[in-house]
Amino acid sequence: MPEPHPTHPIDLTPHDPVTRRRFLAISLAGTACGLAPVTPAFAQPTPSPPATQPSSQPATAPASQPAAQPPRVPTVYTAFLHGNQPNVWPLGIQRVRVAYPSTLWPGQDADRSRPPRQQVVDRIAHARPAHRPLILNIEHWPTRTKNQARYTVERFRQTIQSFRQANPDLRIGVYSIVPHRAYWPYQRHPKHIERIRLAERNGWLAPLADLLDFVCPSLYAFYNKPDRWEVYARGMLDAAHAYGKPVYPFLWHEFHNGGNPQQRTERLPLPFWERCLNLVADHAQGMILWGGFRQQWDPNADWWFAVEQMLAERLMARRRAGRAEPAAP
Repeated sequence: MPEPHPTHPIDLTPHDPVTRRRFLAISLAGTACGLAPVTPAFAQPTPSPPATQPSSQPATAPASQPAAQPPRVPTVYTAFLHGNQPNVWPLGIQRVRVAYPSTLWPGQDADRSRPPRQQVVDRIAHARPAHRPLILNIEHWPTRTKNQARYTVERFRQTIQSFRQANPDLRIGVYSIVPHRAYWPYQRHPKHIERIRLAERNGWLAPLADLLDFVCPSLYAFYNKPDRWEVYARGMLDAAHAYGKPVYPFLWHEFHNGGNPQQRTERLPLPFWERCLNLVADHAQGMILWGGFRQQWDPNADWWFAVEQMLAERLMARRRAGRAEPAAP
């Protein structure tokens, strides 16, 4: 993550920004009026028990089709860097805090190979609003070998322990480190040596995942190849879920600068971005939206409208499913 200093779906919502937000706020408010409960933030969802046939059902009767499950409504967090950001709380969207290296190690002479000083940790842990989840953005500690991973996990253990001593109620995640971000290995066969080595490296990081309240893999797009991105994203999500913690991937509406140099700072095509949002909504507890470095907020941006519409459509589908549910005998 850069550090903040050096066929289209049918449109059912209004386009006017004010009217649109009122519509979405009403939809989101519906969760308190008979809708199925939304999964609590950073909590593992409890699966519903499977439906069973009544014992009096005749043996010759055709099996009833299982009711279609309404789409999941993800918990959406933002870590935007835009100037002039709006208040998105009425839409049910919350913010996380990201502690970047410049915050964890202030000053040019700070030793970034060691855990942050306790005075710095105390200041970050109690910075308002302290109730927001905190994500540590420490990407320079290596994990490519088993010894490196062991040493890095120990440094993270000391760092996370310091934060929990400063604020025991703090919910903590680490950006991108668990599982290891690897685009190309997931394009290989599952038994390919690169996949086997990747699974081994992810296993080295299991002790770090045990220290976290949630894991937040990076699912940024490197190339304008949606099908390959989905293969990569599904592999990353499977690896993230293997740690047994809630999963909140990072998504960015622009191409990552580590991919095609000609696409740097370009926005994802809208259908590609919508595919990212819906895949993560279906296969994770939520998502964390990032972006906006040295940019001003545009309330009419199509990528942001896609976020709003994704939430509204899923909430409305849940509402319809709730109304159609037959009364209990």
